[in-house]
Parts: sequence; structure tokens; C-alpha cells
Amino acid sequence: MRRLALGFGLLLLVATGAQTHDQEIHGVLKKRHDIMQTIGNHMRYLGGIARGRQAFDQAKVNEIGSEISVIANEFLTLFSDASEEEVGSRAGSAIFSDPEGFKAEVDGLVAAANTLAKVARPNEFDVAFPQLAKTCNACHDIYRKSN
Repeated sequence: MRRLALGFGLLLLVATGAQTHDQEIHGVLKKRHDIMQTIGNHMRYLGGIARGRQAFDQAKVNEIGSEISVIANEFLTLFSDASEEEVGSRAGSAIFSDPEGFKAEVDGLVAAANTLAKVARPNEFDVAFPQLAKTCNACHDIYRKSN
């Protein structure tokens, strides 16, 4: 009886540890998803400016550039303990097989966002925004799973 209780206790401990690990992974996936949603929302807003549907607002554009730069740097850290077999993730296997290339793409995003954070006039925005959009598209083409 004592062995059974000890075995059950050990099983419970292992199961609890596995559940905690699963929750941590789920938390990382959610955080990555939230970051991508935030960047996507910002890109839609900036796209509205580029298409003339939204007025150019220097302060807002600079704020968005700064925020994208900060969260892109954080985003990179959310893949350190990740696995290629993440259920519910759109992270492509190339992130794990080519981490240096992935980092280079994120660094490009940060640089483009930093440029956007310094834009002072609409004509500067007209140069900076397409560069930012290119970095997003290039990274998605290589490192994101298609639906």
C-alpha cells in the first residue's frame, strides 16, 4: 500500500511538472502571438497612411516605430526554448534550423522600425514604411508556416 501511495505521489509530481511545462509553452506561444498581433495592427495603421486613408501623424508614426523595435527584440527571446513541434504555432521549422538567419531578419525589422521612429515628414515615411513592410514579408516568407 505504501509503495502504491509513493508511486501515485511520484506520478502526480511528474504530471504536475509536465502540466506546468505545458502551461509555460502555451504562455510563450500566446506572448509571441500577441506580439505578432500588435505588429500586425500597427502595420495596418501604417498601411492606411501609405494608402492615403489615414492622415500622417508624426508622433504616432514615431511611437509605432519605437514600439515595434522594442517588441521585436523581445520577440527574438521567445524562441530560445522552443521546439519545432509546437501545436498551434505558425513558427516554421527554419526558425529552429537557421536561428542565425532568423536573428538577422529580426535585426532587419528592428533597424527598419528604428528608422520609422525617426521619420519627421511624410516623404520620409514614404521611404521608411515600405522598408519595414519588406522586412515583415521576407521573414514571413521564410520563417512562418503557411496555413
